[in-house]
Amino acid sequence: MFNFFKSSANKVRVVDKVWMTSSARLQACRAMHGANPQCLFLVWFEESATALRQVVSEDAVVLAGNVEIQQTQNRMLVFAEHYPLRKAEDELYKRLNLTEVNVLSALDEPLFNFFGGERLQEMMRRMGMDEHEIVGHSMITSAIKRAQQKLEQRVVSEQKTTSQQKWFELNFPA
Repeated sequence: MFNFFKSSANKVRVVDKVWMTSSARLQACRAMHGANPQCLFLVWFEESATALRQVVSEDAVVLAGNVEIQQTQNRMLVFAEHYPLRKAEDELYKRLNLTEVNVLSALDEPLFNFFGGERLQEMMRRMGMDEHEIVGHSMITSAIKRAQQKLEQRVVSEQKTTSQQKWFELNFPA
């Protein structure tokens, strides 16, 4: 009647791990793949897939929009970037029947730059954080989710593209 338990039953736990730079994130992906060759990295943009395929094996990278459930079986799934709109991520998580998702990001990605990632990088450097250190906390995940939801409110008609940078250029022209 009231669906009191609906939202909690359908929630996917997102675990964000954020590096200062994309190169540090790629090095972490290489290390993850070396430790677990069955790891499957999902990315949202072809440009990201190309960059990731330079550090891990070709079959370890799949475009998130093209992934099939059978590809994910018996493999550890890792999202190597966020999609700018939360709704797209949530739909895929639901389609793949995921309960927990690991997402690797970097502060120099366009999604973070749109919300002041450069300032965060500078602040973290001043605090003595190394480029290869990981930041992860539920507050970061909540902030990313809110940012994605703000983007959803501002996108009238989404234009898809091959890179996160181009996505922002097309959907938020200056």
